[in-house]
Amino acid sequence: MNNQKPLQTYKSKQTTVIITSIIFMLFIISDIRTILSKDEWLPLALAGGSLIIFIVFLMINIKSFIHNYKRRPY
Repeated sequence: MNNQKPLQTYKSKQTTVIITSIIFMLFIISDIRTILSKDEWLPLALAGGSLIIFIVFLMINIKSFIHNYKRRPY
């Protein structure tokens, strides 16, 4: 059984989603800086692939945030 109150569980889920979204945004900014500043192909390819992956993760987090918000307890 879940002993936590529904509102506390909702808040902890949303806090986790927000924190991971911020971390993903920081990685995205870092990848963009790497792409703009490097001339070698290997760092460019790695940063480009990483950028795509982190954008997908951020979209999943935003979708999860909206899903949780629609089903929030009052």
